[in-house]
Amino acid sequence: MKYIIDTDTMSISEYKGDTETSTGARQIKMLELLRTWTGAHEWDGIVSGIQKWYYGYVSKTSWCATTMSYLLTAVGINVKRENVASLLDYARTSNIGHVYEKSEIPKTIREGDILFFLWGGGTMTAKSSKHVTMCNMDTCAGSIHCLGGNQSDGITEQMYARNCLYAVWRID
Repeated sequence: MKYIIDTDTMSISEYKGDTETSTGARQIKMLELLRTWTGAHEWDGIVSGIQKWYYGYVSKTSWCATTMSYLLTAVGINVKRENVASLLDYARTSNIGHVYEKSEIPKTIREGDILFFLWGGGTMTAKSSKHVTMCNMDTCAGSIHCLGGNQSDGITEQMYARNCLYAVWRID
């Protein structure tokens, strides 16, 4: 534990960190990793490495959630989920950051936000058509620049419609 010692008042208080700079730092680190991997194709290089990390072999299955799990683990949030709905359930119960549900999604989607998209229906389940990715730049627009895995069979930037956004996870 760290402390702040005020020599004028001779008081000691616990150091909580600078919330201005520490909030979202892990998200930005995750996004920076993704950016270095941009252009990777399934099932080569880092994509193969992610699959081997998760399954122990290259499974050649959907891999957006396993990529996000890999990134989260890289920044100290030890979670392994292969399904987007399961990862969202984890986010809701983890007490790490805040999950904004569909009815409360913020006007501004921030760089590094973890985004859960639902392509059809009203409820996300294990069998829903869905996707998890990261916001690549702040936006209030109807289309969101996203960077993630399993996008056009690689780690690429894609534009996704805001109206399909199901939840936003902002980790701290």
